[in-house]
Amino acid sequence: MNSRARDNKQRGFCMDIKEAYIIDSNESVSKAFSEIVRSGLSVIVTKDGKYAGLIDDREVRQSIGDTSNAKCANVCVKAPTIAKESTLEDMCRAFFTGRFKSLPVLDRNKILGVVTRADVIAELLNDKLIERKKVEDVMSVPAMTIDASDTVASAKNQMRKGNVRRLVVTSNGNIKGIISTFDLVQMQVFSKEGAPKLGGEKTNLDLQPVSSHMREETVRIEPEAPLAEAARLMADHGVSAVIVAKGQKPLGMVSARDLFETVIKESKKERVFISGLDGSDKENYDEIHDHATALIEKLGKSLEIESLSIHVKKYGNKYSVHARVDTKMGMVTCSDTGWDAESAINGALGEVKKILMKRKQSKIKGRKVDRDD
Repeated sequence: MNSRARDNKQRGFCMDIKEAYIIDSNESVSKAFSEIVRSGLSVIVTKDGKYAGLIDDREVRQSIGDTSNAKCANVCVKAPTIAKESTLEDMCRAFFTGRFKSLPVLDRNKILGVVTRADVIAELLNDKLIERKKVEDVMSVPAMTIDASDTVASAKNQMRKGNVRRLVVTSNGNIKGIISTFDLVQMQVFSKEGAPKLGGEKTNLDLQPVSSHMREETVRIEPEAPLAEAARLMADHGVSAVIVAKGQKPLGMVSARDLFETVIKESKKERVFISGLDGSDKENYDEIHDHATALIEKLGKSLEIESLSIHVKKYGNKYSVHARVDTKMGMVTCSDTGWDAESAINGALGEVKKILMKRKQSKIKGRKVDRDD
């Protein structure tokens, strides 16, 4: 880490604070949704003048229907906050816990404004904290794709099963565009004029082809490129992920969360990363962390495991978990679902263990063959 980066981490808050869109918890959800689509950022919700949570496109997606009578208090989530004295590393940790586009900055209980994900990425570039990595070192593989002729309903289902927020749209294996959860929100919840819909059209929209709603303009990068270049593309184009590709063939994705995770790993040399836990589920954090740590310690020496990342998402009363293990032999990813966070995480870790055990056995057999030769 260079001297400027060290100084920056030590001196605390290091970027401009943007004005927040603040709404009272008793206001209608439709008012918050309109602002989210207009700005693309989260809306900050307050109760009795104090921070109560935020609403982003995830809450919009889960609250489709008649939003005119729903209150913000019933939809907002208690996302992390950033203190005025926070360091850049602190901010990376806060954004890593969930897929937030902006987070509130607080001085005690007073909301000063927001810091956006793009602000943090720009500061990572300024402080050269991700210079030593390449895209291929952190990208998620394979790329989650959907054919342009498939329906919107298929896209929603695939995003839900894969625990992802965007899909690369392809035709004959070639990149044609991209579609994200935010695109689905704009399409399904809002009219062309930007006003919230009060139901209707849902079935017809679900049956339409993905090609009708994808964005044709995509941001791409090659796997051998510096990770800092991916960050620069995100900042310049205002996107949270870049498609990793060779020519027209998608290979994977690199996201803002990958950048934040890289900084956290470099700073503390931690090996287990858990994000997405909310509310009462956070009470099980230590138990989940210990279980995951025990798994990689048991298998880590022979397989050279570098890290294990677990991300949790809640859909209604059901949980979806995505687990990723980085080893020197390659990356392992698994997903599972359950009616509670702990069982879903245990299911995903069980699948990870099966794959790692197979790799371990293959490695042992390979050594035996070498000795016999």
